[in-house]
Amino acid sequence: MTVVGYPDISVDSTNGNFRAEARSPDNGAINQRNGDPPDLGSFGYRYGQEQRSFRYQLIDKRTSRVVWERWQQTEEGSPHELSVSDNGWVVIRTHGYTFAALIVVSPLGEDCLHVAVCSQLPGGDASVDGEGCSTIKDDNIRESTAGLLWTRGATNYFFQQGDRTHFAYVTGWGRRIVLDLDQRRVVDTANGNSDVRHACEATERVLAREYLRNAVDQLEDYDGNQLFGDPKGAEPFWRRLPSIEGQLGAVIRNRVVETLPILRAMEPVAVQQGYGGCNALPDRHWVFRYSIRPLTNLAIRCLGEEPEGYSSYGFFRREFRSRRDREGTVHVLEVPECKSGRDALLPVIRRSMCSRDVLDLLGAPDYLEPFAVRRDPIFVWGEHWDYYQGTSDDLAVMRVTWEPGSEGARISEIETVAMTQERIQERIYDVIRF
Repeated sequence: MTVVGYPDISVDSTNGNFRAEARSPDNGAINQRNGDPPDLGSFGYRYGQEQRSFRYQLIDKRTSRVVWERWQQTEEGSPHELSVSDNGWVVIRTHGYTFAALIVVSPLGEDCLHVAVCSQLPGGDASVDGEGCSTIKDDNIRESTAGLLWTRGATNYFFQQGDRTHFAYVTGWGRRIVLDLDQRRVVDTANGNSDVRHACEATERVLAREYLRNAVDQLEDYDGNQLFGDPKGAEPFWRRLPSIEGQLGAVIRNRVVETLPILRAMEPVAVQQGYGGCNALPDRHWVFRYSIRPLTNLAIRCLGEEPEGYSSYGFFRREFRSRRDREGTVHVLEVPECKSGRDALLPVIRRSMCSRDVLDLLGAPDYLEPFAVRRDPIFVWGEHWDYYQGTSDDLAVMRVTWEPGSEGARISEIETVAMTQERIQERIYDVIRF
């Protein structure tokens, strides 16, 4: 099992009146619950991982008074995230291997609601029942040795509906977990409760617009010509990338047309993210992704306009002169960008073309997905290259499938399908989680 670290957490309410804190003796800042100093020999203290015994506090910043205090329960996961509302509600998101949880604590310090979150896949289970307990199951949640994977690109917020306070946790694939805090229940916005759903949509539109507008201010720190470099000011922006991608997903889901000027400003931004072997090019080429471009380009099309056509992916190879040459020489593959009328060129693609022919004609794909097929006794890899065409309700995708093992020498299939809302949502999460 992979060990996980849990640093102390401190977060303020939007209006600045309240502060919620989660601190563990294993992090060395507080004593244990019985008053003893931190146990210097504990695993959590020695290694800064698997910290336990968290103390939660709500502090009224106007008076510096501790409103309430609670300690982590024995069977309760350690915290990854805290949220505090303007009127003092606190939601704790805990880590989990079988199930994670959202724990709601009232302004008076009472545990009001425990929501277990788990996978629907075999082995996914949550042993939570009884009054004030609910279970959310979703097969998009993945299990791993480091616990459940389900929060990348997620966002959360409090909102008022009438005189009641609500909390929403929205996953990267668009699943809303909405809690009515006053009534201590989960609200199903997918089947009814349209007033709450509309309130969520309105809130998400505002949050996405403001978050992306603020993110644009940092984009000028990036140099797109520096392969895998860390330009000045990059560190805080790198931390925000999953959240930026999550908000781009919200723009697409909620059709936030007023963000188009922001998206246009984001189009040229070249933020390289990860790389791996390219299965559709010869000579051991590698492929990397320009992090926010796949969703930026998709968002612009969903909002009714065509993007400029900046590449969502880049390709390169390294040439080593000798065994002692550890660095090698990087050769970046030149791929055309911003080609006018690209959509009109899609029908020109033929199965007789190789991958370099397609790149020279269309540029890099809007989305790239490797896949493997078994050819005993081994697996052989190929790639799907997706090119979008059209906008809004006429949005479609042409998928070029490269024959596994051919290194881009042969196309096995060319298929064009409509991008339904379901496909669009799947694509959003495919981009976010990788």
